Amino acid sequence: LTEYTITDFKEFMKEINEIRKAGYAMDREENELGVKCLGSAILDYTKRPVAAMSVSGPVQRMTDEKVSVLVKNILEIKKLVSKELGCYL
Repeated sequence: LTEYTITDFKEFMKEINEIRKAGYAMDREENELGVKCLGSAILDYTKRPVAAMSVSGPVQRMTDEKVSVLVKNILEIKKLVSKELGCYL
């Protein structure tokens, strides 16, 4: 879709493994130029994803500092909502 889209299979699998470890994914203009997005799955009592949440913004406003704060918020919300569904992370 853009010059940042991951098209190499090995690189893609590396990214997937990093997402699994971190608990969230980040779109770095891979879908749309000028837009960054953070997202995470909400898990149920079987630890399977049943929903997702994300936040997007223009790259100018999605600074490293802002992303750091958003990651903390997303992971905390993921934990709280997943807990309500019986998943204790």
